[in-house]
Amino acid sequence: MKFLHTSDWQLEMGFKSIQEKASQLRRARVDAVKQLVALADKERVDFVLAAGDLFDNNRIEHKVIEEVANILSKCSAPVYLLPGNHDPLAPDSPYVLRQDLFKDSAIVLREEKPITFTCASGGNTKVTLYPCPLKTKLSNQDPTRWIPPKGADDGIRIGVAHGSIGTPNPDDFPIVKDAARVRELDYLAMGHFHSVKKVDERTYYCGTPEPTNFGQVNAGQVLLVEIPSAGATPRVTERQVSRFTWKDVARDLHNESDVDALLKEIEQMNNPSTLLRISCTGVLPQPQIDRIEALSNERLAYLRVDTKIAIADGAWSYHHPLLSQMASMLTEKANANGEDSAHAKRALSRLAYLAKSAGFRKEDL
Repeated sequence: MKFLHTSDWQLEMGFKSIQEKASQLRRARVDAVKQLVALADKERVDFVLAAGDLFDNNRIEHKVIEEVANILSKCSAPVYLLPGNHDPLAPDSPYVLRQDLFKDSAIVLREEKPITFTCASGGNTKVTLYPCPLKTKLSNQDPTRWIPPKGADDGIRIGVAHGSIGTPNPDDFPIVKDAARVRELDYLAMGHFHSVKKVDERTYYCGTPEPTNFGQVNAGQVLLVEIPSAGATPRVTERQVSRFTWKDVARDLHNESDVDALLKEIEQMNNPSTLLRISCTGVLPQPQIDRIEALSNERLAYLRVDTKIAIADGAWSYHHPLLSQMASMLTEKANANGEDSAHAKRALSRLAYLAKSAGFRKEDL
């Protein structure tokens, strides 16, 4: 028996910090659903488990709901959809307002009730599914708490839930870390976190099929899960379906050769599907800082440059009266050779950067 484990499609996500690319990123999320349906057909899986947050909120345009329901209707295997904390099963839920769209192969898991079926692969393997749908955005209750003890005729026991394992947030649907063992499950399909994470050999977060932000390690995947029989250890394989790659580059820069190496590395990233965030620290002369801040995203989907670089060999005089007064005070402290001298020197080297960050014009500096 094998199935696909997916979650956190976050359809119609806002992407407020990247407005210029928001429409493309939203479109990519729909395309990711197409990719996982194609993968399900290619692998001839018995079913697909979607573990919550398929919609980013419950205020989704009906045309988007209709498009996604149409995509799912073409899947050769049943697709089980779990409401998560972003799209809880409330009166305004897409699963409630458009129940007519979710039928046949797209099955909404509305109740805490076992679902038993037989899979054709592996000699008509019996499976019991234990869905844990969410009906609110926050809760301090473990959504898996209802799952009953193992019965003699359950076959392969699979739980599907949305919540947090091993985090301190008390109202974020806390789930005990060894839930699969406690609930006697062969596999617990988790949603909520956007990176692939193995909790134990029977519990996995599959992450989001299309990354939503920087810092999401190993996002853009779905999991192919194979369980030959009840009690057997699942075999889990990652499969990439994402279009966009969100990449972080962090460098500590102190000389011209450091800057040359960074610019060469970025020049080689000639990929219109890459979103790049560059974070720089260190101490550099202003001309070298200007080279970094002049970077453009002509070859990339998106580029953000965050520089927290102190200015070396700066001239501590400014045209703006407030900046000039601050520089004079800091220079006096820096030259006093007292206990605050080193702090004042560091503050002087950061003043121009902070002034630019605060919105001072170039002619003020």
